[in-house]
Amino acid sequence: MVCWSCRSNPSDQSVRISSRISLSSFQQFFDHEPLRGINLTMFQRSVVVALWQLNLSVATIHQLTGCDPRTTTRWANQFAEHRSLEDLPGRGRHRITETETDQKIVDFARSTRFTTPRLINYELQTDVSNRTIRRRLNEAGVLGRVARVEYPFTDEHIAQRLSFAHEHESWNDDDWDRVIFGDECYIYLGVHGRMWVQRPVDCAYLKEFMVTSDYQFAPKTGFYCCFTSQGVGEMRVIYEDMTQRLYTDTMKNILKPSALHAFPSGAWQYLHDNAGYHTGDVSRAWFHNNGISLIKLPPYSPDLNPIENLFNYWKRKVEARRPRNVQELTEIAKEEWANIPPIICSMLVASMNDRMKAVIAAEGHKSSY
Repeated sequence: MVCWSCRSNPSDQSVRISSRISLSSFQQFFDHEPLRGINLTMFQRSVVVALWQLNLSVATIHQLTGCDPRTTTRWANQFAEHRSLEDLPGRGRHRITETETDQKIVDFARSTRFTTPRLINYELQTDVSNRTIRRRLNEAGVLGRVARVEYPFTDEHIAQRLSFAHEHESWNDDDWDRVIFGDECYIYLGVHGRMWVQRPVDCAYLKEFMVTSDYQFAPKTGFYCCFTSQGVGEMRVIYEDMTQRLYTDTMKNILKPSALHAFPSGAWQYLHDNAGYHTGDVSRAWFHNNGISLIKLPPYSPDLNPIENLFNYWKRKVEARRPRNVQELTEIAKEEWANIPPIICSMLVASMNDRMKAVIAAEGHKSSY
């Protein structure tokens, strides 16, 4: 073999090097069959061009590498012309909108936020497709998304949320590590949220592809649960509507033992929301008589209670096991609650300071949590 430099500048001092290539080992080294349909890596392109520069025939390179002869020719020609093996920019289709039209599309979307490409097309009377408008918006970073639902906040609610966030903004991880979080939730039998169906075209209203009204009233089981940064606490299955009496009994038999287990030296606080049975006279008297310090969340503030995120994680675990009846649902829910990794609880509690900052940044409105 003679290297490219020596062949370009022949001299009496040229050195010829002979080597023997094992076909099987070379093919195994260069095997790109699993990547069929994917571009060659930069190293593979380099190997192909190197073999070409060593004056191997296209047929021999194909035998060694398995590359299509057209692939070998393409990269060899590109290297000879551009001295580069990087992908060259594609020509693409001619842009059918002018800069002025693109700016009008973006300006309209920014001034009329709750809109769609179809409505923008109608208002501006453009001669392009809705998909083109979508592409222009994407290019400008104006992406189409499902709008989040805002809670029915009043000015008083906003003020309460901001006051709570400012009051606890200075709390550090050690402060939140002394808090136990608790709440009730329901887990429904079956798959909930958006119900997807795989159906042929024009079959949306055929009975076999529609969800019955029973889906909206699926059997469910209620639970009371609590957790700390150390992990989950005890849980209780709720078989009836929650009342102040049932709630205080739950506090006595579930919350308090869980808190004493997590904080044997005492000095802990309990965070809960504004449900009527949480804040009624009977409940307040029980907490007072038992010397439990309370952190009461402002109204409409699930984003300030990390147990809501823990519930979502828990429900997905239960749903994935596909319980067939309420009894199975209850047993699986108990197992999955006990199996929640403590690290998840620790991370959720560690997010409390960021939650306060997020509410302040949102000026009291709903945050991303």
